[in-house]
Order: sequence, then C-alpha cells, then structure tokens
Amino acid sequence: MLVVATQCRSMSTLTALEPAARELANALRDPGVGGCDPGLPGGESVLYGELAAPEIEAAVRTSISRAAENGATLVLALLGHGFTPGDDPTLYLMARDSKNGDRSSAVDVGRLVGEAVDHVGVKGVFVIVDACDAAGAIPPASTLTIGSSSGKTRLALLMAAAVNQPAYDMAMSRELVRLLDAGLARAAPHLCLPEITLELREHIAQQSITHFSYDGSDSYVPLWLSRNRHVQANMSPLGSYGTAELDTALAPLNLGGLVGPGWTLVDLYRLHEEIAQAQPGPARTRAASLVERLILAHRTASFLRSFMPAALTGTRLRQAVAALNMAVSDDQAVGDVHTEIDAAEYVARNAPTSRGACVKALTRFVVELADDAGWDLNEPELRDWATGINALVALNDAVHERCERRAERRLRLIVSLHYALADDWPEQIGAWLLHDQAVYEHENFDCPGSDRPGTETALANAVDWAEDHADALGLPLRRIEVAMPTGLLLQWRPEECAYERRLGVDYDVLPRWSRWLERLPDTRRAIRSARRRLTEIASITEGGRLDWIPARQAAEQHRLDEDFRNGVYRRGVGLLASPERNEKLFELLLRFAPIVVWPDSANIGPEHQKRVEDSWNELPLGFLHAYRARWRDQSCDEACDPVADLRAVWDDEEWLAFCDALLPPPGHKTRST
Repeated sequence: MLVVATQCRSMSTLTALEPAARELANALRDPGVGGCDPGLPGGESVLYGELAAPEIEAAVRTSISRAAENGATLVLALLGHGFTPGDDPTLYLMARDSKNGDRSSAVDVGRLVGEAVDHVGVKGVFVIVDACDAAGAIPPASTLTIGSSSGKTRLALLMAAAVNQPAYDMAMSRELVRLLDAGLARAAPHLCLPEITLELREHIAQQSITHFSYDGSDSYVPLWLSRNRHVQANMSPLGSYGTAELDTALAPLNLGGLVGPGWTLVDLYRLHEEIAQAQPGPARTRAASLVERLILAHRTASFLRSFMPAALTGTRLRQAVAALNMAVSDDQAVGDVHTEIDAAEYVARNAPTSRGACVKALTRFVVELADDAGWDLNEPELRDWATGINALVALNDAVHERCERRAERRLRLIVSLHYALADDWPEQIGAWLLHDQAVYEHENFDCPGSDRPGTETALANAVDWAEDHADALGLPLRRIEVAMPTGLLLQWRPEECAYERRLGVDYDVLPRWSRWLERLPDTRRAIRSARRRLTEIASITEGGRLDWIPARQAAEQHRLDEDFRNGVYRRGVGLLASPERNEKLFELLLRFAPIVVWPDSANIGPEHQKRVEDSWNELPLGFLHAYRARWRDQSCDEACDPVADLRAVWDDEEWLAFCDALLPPPGHKTRST
C-alpha cells in the first residue's frame, strides 16, 4: 500500500489533506481492516507534502515492484489537486510545481495505473483517487485487455468525482475511513468496489463518486479493499472439526499449523488465495476444495444468524442435519452438533465430492431448518442468500422436495391389534386413516384366522383400504404405525409382512404399544407421564439419551419397578440383552419409558450403544433404514449399521396425541342399560 498526498504551490492549500491521508493509511494497514504492508522500503506507506512529480512517479513504481516481488495486490491512494487538460479526459495529479493545464509538470495517473496493472507478478490493483476530475484516471482499454499479461489483469478504481467536476475537502477519503472502520451491514466478509461506492454515494451528495473495474483473472476471490468489520464482529470462529480437517489438508502444502484460534470467514478467503499459489496437484486440490466448502458453510451460518436467530436450537439443528441422511461421518457424530457453525460445517464437510454437491446439501439443510421453524420458504431473504452462493436452482429443488415430503406426512395409517385377548393374535384389527393429524376414516378388518397369517392378511387389506382413500385424496401414503400388545411386540415384525414386497420396503412402518389405545382408568395419566418423559429426553444435551440396563439388573424386576417409581430412570431405556419372551419385564419398561430399545436376538456391545447415541436424530426411522440395507444385502451382517440388530418402541407426540384423542373426555361415564 502507498498513499500519496501532494500539495501544489500554485493551488490553494488542502488543509484536510494530511489528516485524511494518514487516517486512510492507518485503516488500510490495520490487520483487522485492510491488512496492507507498506509499499516503500523502510516501512513507509505515506508520502505527504510538496512532492515533485518525479518523486511521486518513482515512489509509485517502487511500490509496484514490491507488490510484484511478493505476488501481492497493490493498493494505491492518490490525494491532492487534479486536472484534465482541455478536451483530454486524462487525469493529471498536480505535484509541487505543477501548473493547471500543463501536462509536463504533473503526473499522468492513467499511465501509472496502467503500468501497475500490467506489471508481471502484481496480483491486482486497487486505486483510490481523491482529486478533482478523478474519473480521468481510467487507463486505456488496451493496457488492461492486451499488454504483457494478455488481459489477465485486475483493476478496481474508486474515484471522488466525474471528469470536469470538483472534489471537496477530501470528503471521499474521510468518509471511506469511516466506512472501513465500521464495516457494512448486509455485505460480504470483504468490502469490494460496488458496495463501497454505493455506501459513499449515500453520504456524499455534492460530488459524483465514480467507480471502474476490470477483472480478467480466474480468481475465486473478488478484488477487495478491506475486511468488513461489521460482518467480522458477528462471525463465529471455525468449529473444532473443521479446524482439525483443515490443518490436516494443509500439511502437505507446508501450510500446516497456519490455522489459528478464532479464525473466521475472512481468514478462509485469505487462505484460499495462499493455496492458489501452491504447487498444483491432488494436495492443493483437496485443500482448496475444503476451504471452499468451509467458506460456504460459514456464509450459510452467518445467514442463519441474521435470518432466523430465534429458531436456532440444538435439537432443531441436529434434526435438520439428520434429515439429509448423509453418510456417517468418520470423525463427528450428528449428536456433536450444538451450534449453527457445527451444523453447517458438518454438512459441508460430509457432502459428496461431486460438483455442486456441497451447495445442494447446504441448501437442503437450510430449507429443512426454515420449514421446521415455520418460515415461508418463499421469503426474499432466503432467495437472496441462495443467489449469493449460486444456489438458486438448488433452493428451488430443495423447496420442491420438501413440499413433496410434507405431502407424504399428511396421511398416516394406524393399525391396532388391541382387540386381541390376553396378548394373543386378534380376530379383528382396527384401522384409522389420519389426514393432517385428524381422523379421516376408521374401519375394522376381520382376520381370516386368529393367528399370524390371518393378522397379516387383515393388515394388507387395511393398507389396500388406506391406499384407495389416498388415491381419492391425491396424496401419497408413506407412514404406517402398527400398535401391538406386549407379547406380540416381542415376536412379530410387521415391517417384514408380505405386501408384494416386504411392507417396510415401500412404507415407513413403526411399531407401537397398543396399551395406550385401551380405555383403562389410568391411560390418560400414563399418556401424560409419557409426554413429560419425552420432553425431558429431548432436553438432554450432555450424556446419553438412554439408560442401558444389563441382563442381571433386568432380572431384578421388583427392584427395577421401585427404581422407576422413585424416578431413578428418567431417560429412555435400552436393554443390553434380549428380553426374549419376558412379557412381564417388557410391560414394566413400556409403562414407564416412552422409548425402549432392545436387541432382537443376541446381546449387544458398546458399538451399538454409541451408534444409537450418534444417530439419535435419525431415529426411529433410522432402524428401518438399517433393516432395509440388511434386506438388500443378506451378507452384510457384520458390515451393516449396528442398529439393524436392534428393535424399538419409540413413542412420539403425534402418536400420544392420537391415543389421547380416542379416549373418552375426562369425567365421562358409560351409561348402563
């Protein structure tokens, strides 16, 4: 950086010149703002006073050479009196002995700017001209588009006035310092020419702030003047997992250990520029790709903080991440997501490597989050964010997909075997089709025999009945909930029933406990207790969401009953050994815990417990996804997801609300005849 502030003896003294020049230089050298190094040897960055024209030109050329040696962008500020001679629109900066209209006594600004832009090794040139007739500083087009760089040049010109227009009291330089110091709301992490110009125009009315830019490079990062302090003050540092992966990716480029504490989006942009200078190869490609993904993640996190800050809860973030059904991360579980930075980085780092996959994944994540929070998916702010990261098509696709899945959730089929006597197979099953959580139709279906084949036939008939109604409504049927008494929960898997293919291949089949549908005196009280437990489990942020009970402890049912009644167990319950046909134990667990997980046949180990906790936000449908994977590949027993070894009864608010709605109102008495 070099700031040249020159006084001319033949013109009036510019009293605001020196303070404006020094304040501008200080802002541009501030590591948190411009981050510029001095343009002259000895640490000098400001030339001020009655400077001779050759002195100015020599200093500018020295700065050009220093920028080229360092492969850096040159920031050049020229402040003082200026003129354009006659009809010639070329700007001349007036030096100590310059005369108005005398080209030979002044500095040809356009020529100097052209030399800087076309100098081999200079990455780009950002020029600030605060003088009368400043718009005459634009160099010839041929210098930018042909020259020794073959047009791969970058220039940003900020000019205080149009040609034949005066500039007053260093107003642009002083207002620019204010802008750099405060930053700009609703702007990117770096302040570039267009937004700087628009902001200055809002505060300077007496002269026409003008800008010009040319970019023939293939750089990923736009040419910027300073970091945006407003955005930086509201940015979060990199997450621990993103930092660790970035350090690993930078090591082969001899950039390992570069990532410091508190690194933010601004630093990622700078790092991307440094990586671009590394030796081409797979290591550079990997590092650049990771930085680009993290940049997208942090721009997304910043947007979420401004767009829907009140909706950013840990539970909602984890659910939005889990809804993407991404491949399991090797180093980070979804359960470790606690902040918007954690979530956005998780999605960005684990998205597929194909072109555009990261943008699509982040867009789906934002749509999941916004829709879950009740936001209108057509909000203009959402579209502005998507346009800013080149994701408008991805946003439209994600919104369309979300609307389709929302339609899938509008219908639910609930089938219950609670008519069974003594936990045996029933003679009849009940079926309720729910539309938007309200009962749309109810029907009972006879079982050809009070056995498993007869029950499965009745279940298939109930599905046919529900599909006919779904066709009439023009909505898809996706979710089927099958409520069973305790004994059948331990021996029957309704998702494996034949319905052309297994029922669970095409439908999300969830097992339920049918006791909540029985009109017993304490059912409403038990449902209320289950709802309370669900709320407590959802609020857990530290430790597991399940209390795992070993076989020895499960055998002491009297003690277990006392522990439940005394509030010892306040989470869900997981059994480490199969309950086999122990209905008494299972009845106890289901009465006190809304979530019960158990092994289908053998005992389970720590890997099962860890996988349940890591994939918590994907459950209970995650169990069915694991079953489907095992069905598709019968040889994958050991390689398959460990949750495929588990069964679960997993109550949720929708299920409990349905059960509660079927109960007679409080105080209702059955009339005797």
